[in-house]
Amino acid sequence: MLNKNIKVRFAATSSNQTFIDQHFGSADLFHICETDGKKVEFIETRSISKYCEGKNNCSDKKDKIDLLVEAVKDCSAVICVRCGYNPKKVLNQHNIYIIC
Repeated sequence: MLNKNIKVRFAATSSNQTFIDQHFGSADLFHICETDGKKVEFIETRSISKYCEGKNNCSDKKDKIDLLVEAVKDCSAVICVRCGYNPKKVLNQHNIYIIC
């Protein structure tokens, strides 16, 4: 359990703000939330450019992943259904962890 004075911010990929149901690369929104370990509070929704542009076409372009990192730089984690190796590696380098 978290200290009640500490809140953790995370981003979630969801098509409906209810279920974690999107692959990291397919998401065009991050739903930002905070938790104190007991309750979760919705903060905002952030629009992003999809990392993947098709089923077999995910970009390894540095500028694209840099924009995604920028979108969640205030978060400790991103919660999603799946995430590829490269985005996971880059986010981890920024102390942002992927939870799938």
